[in-house]
Amino acid sequence: MVASDRISAFDYILPDEIPYKGEILTRISAFWFNRFKDLMPNHLITMDVSEYPEEYQKYGEYLTGRSMLVKKAKTVPIECIVRGYLTGSGKKTYDQDGTVCGIKLPAGLTEASKIPEPIFTPSTKAALGDHDENISFERCAEIVGEDVAAQLRDASLKLYTAAAEYALTRGIIIADTKFEFGFIDGKLTLIDEALTPDSSRFWPADGYEPGKVQPSYDKQWRAAPPARRGRQGYLGALSGGLRDHHWREVHPHEGVKCLCVKPLMLPRGRRRRQTRPSRRRTRRTRPTKMSARASRSAPSRVRSLRARLRRACAL
Repeated sequence: MVASDRISAFDYILPDEIPYKGEILTRISAFWFNRFKDLMPNHLITMDVSEYPEEYQKYGEYLTGRSMLVKKAKTVPIECIVRGYLTGSGKKTYDQDGTVCGIKLPAGLTEASKIPEPIFTPSTKAALGDHDENISFERCAEIVGEDVAAQLRDASLKLYTAAAEYALTRGIIIADTKFEFGFIDGKLTLIDEALTPDSSRFWPADGYEPGKVQPSYDKQWRAAPPARRGRQGYLGALSGGLRDHHWREVHPHEGVKCLCVKPLMLPRGRRRRQTRPSRRRTRRTRPTKMSARASRSAPSRVRSLRARLRRACAL
């Protein structure tokens, strides 16, 4: 299993890579696999490339740090999402009817409010190119069976609770996360990635304030509407093109590091689409004034964003 350095923005895969992104995500997963191996079996065999099959040795330089040799599992077709705080799609449905995936929550919760108890909110595991769909626990049980659904729920809540407690001691709030499971030799097993910025929302605990969208060390800025995204970045958790003082050891024995940096400054999204002024003018109307930024074409704005990302990721 290999993690690349590629990144997408606005449904577009950028041609430039974020240095060491794949390596950071892989090492974070390995840290959690090792920490929770007594709570839940996982598919990791080794990250030592010298122990990989012979045919992979010629790719050793690239695979080192960003790959895992894992056990093959029969994947359960459910995305196991656990939410500890109200945000994202859960906040939207809560505002509509007071529920999240069919689970009734107390009245009066706002953006980023802590949920009294973490909740299990599964989704379908869609095919490539399709979107996952949030479902109720009852629908999950219909898909995989009541026994398997109960195992997924209990394992997900147990792992999230343990991870959230540990992360809080390191100044990080895990607002929500997604797990994937499979069966190996008949036993439910944690697979894929675990508790990375690509599968979780990480918030800095020292600036936590309910009632507003939180700054984050994850990839959520890409999914947020431009008007909300503003200047918030996500390279605080992923970018490798940073100076040594940005790094902080969290597990010296395993050599795993995390990042604590200022967000990348990105151009603000526009709240309203502006059109070019009409060429027909009369005395009663004045031509619409447009800033240079507003009059730029979409391709030009994409090129500008790509240039900013390249400069931010430069070593």
